[in-house]
Amino acid sequence: MKLAELQRRMLADIMLPRTPGTAGYIKPNDRLTAGERLEIYHRQYWSRLVDSLRDDFPGLLKLLGPRSFQKLALAYLTEYPSRSFTLRDLGQSLPGWLARHPEYVGPALDMVQLEWAHIETWDAAASQPLGPEDLAAFTPDLPLALQPHLRLLKLSYPVDDVRLGTLSARAVKKRLPGTLYLATHRVDGDVFYRRLEEGEFRLLHRLAKGYPLLRALRGLHARPEDLQRWFAAWAELGWLTGTSARSPGQRKTAPSSP
Repeated sequence: MKLAELQRRMLADIMLPRTPGTAGYIKPNDRLTAGERLEIYHRQYWSRLVDSLRDDFPGLLKLLGPRSFQKLALAYLTEYPSRSFTLRDLGQSLPGWLARHPEYVGPALDMVQLEWAHIETWDAAASQPLGPEDLAAFTPDLPLALQPHLRLLKLSYPVDDVRLGTLSARAVKKRLPGTLYLATHRVDGDVFYRRLEEGEFRLLHRLAKGYPLLRALRGLHARPEDLQRWFAAWAELGWLTGTSARSPGQRKTAPSSP
């Protein structure tokens, strides 16, 4: 057997949810069988993947508890194994996967959406914020760009409070679903959450699609004082930008295979 074929067979066995139990291409030694030797690498691989999901989704771990989280992680990874050179991308399909599994909907689905937005906000590009002179020259018929790292979420549970530790997992599970608007954004390399008013969320969502301001305002029924307050906050936070992007933040770059 050539080395490349041996490597492919071993990797395929390691990436299986369960080891095949035998490995004819591995020699036993005086302490371990061939299957036991393969199991060592299998455990290391799967433990590293599950640990990565724990690191990226600590709020989900709080909501589910260690055992249920482990079960979810293994089920998800069986259907969506690692395919990227970086573990940063490991959970990118988790929001969609969770939405297709009704046993995990509710606060858990909201939490995953928040935590994936957190990841995207952390390492997305950033553009130069518009200064006072830029805003003074702005006309309502022009598109208004938003920061690439800004993410807008419509949620049903206050999972941001659970993630921040100001609300317990037990308490959020007892809440009736409602409507909550949230933005994730980055300041000086750190990710922050900001609650939004409904009109503010709708306007930002339209601007994010590239609508000129006049078109974005149609049907919004926002008061002038609300618009003034929203734009003042967005300008202070640096959300209003041009189109040139700076380099993104760091990523986890551990390999997806042993």
